[in-house]
Amino acid sequence: MFYNKSIPTSAVNNKAIFEQLFFDYYHDLCLYAYTYLNDEMLAEDIVQSFFKELWEKSTFLNIKSNIKSYLFKSVRNDCLDYLKSKLAKTSFESLENIEIETDEANFDYSDAEKLIKLVDDAIKQLPSQCQIIFRLSRYSEMKHKEIAEELNLSLKTVENQIGIAIKRIKQQVKINLNG
Repeated sequence: MFYNKSIPTSAVNNKAIFEQLFFDYYHDLCLYAYTYLNDEMLAEDIVQSFFKELWEKSTFLNIKSNIKSYLFKSVRNDCLDYLKSKLAKTSFESLENIEIETDEANFDYSDAEKLIKLVDDAIKQLPSQCQIIFRLSRYSEMKHKEIAEELNLSLKTVENQIGIAIKRIKQQVKINLNG
C-alpha cells in the first residue's frame, strides 16, 4: 500500500492510518531489520521502537514522500545506529584483550573514540577474508566453528586468520599511537 498524499490530521484518521501502516509494514520491516541484525527478537525490538516513536511524534503525518520508502529507510537507519553503537562498544571491549605497548605520555587512554577509530582503520586494512572472519568473530559474536561452517573453511584456517588479524591490528594501532 502506498501513501502518496498528505495525510488528514484528525485524531480518528490518525489512529486508523497509523494502525494501517503498522499492519501493512510491521512484518516486512522486521524481516528487513533481521537482514542487518541477524537476530529476530532484536529486529522486532527495533521495529517496535520505531513505530512507538513514529506514533509518539506523529511524524507519519508529515511524510511528504513515499511512506514505504520512508519506513524502510528509517528502520535501516535505526539498525545501522544500533550496529554502530554495538561496534563501538565491541571495539573498545576487544581492546581490553589486546595488550598494546605505548608511550603513555603521548596517549590519553580516556580518548576512547581515537582508539576505536585506530582499531577500525586497522581492521579495514586487513585482507578481505581475514577482515570478514575477524568481524564475524568479534562483532557478530560467532564461534570459530560457526564461522568455519558459514564460510566453508577449516576450523584451523579461522583460528589462524583471527590470530593474524589480532597481530596486525595490534601492530597497526601501536604504530599509530607511538608514531
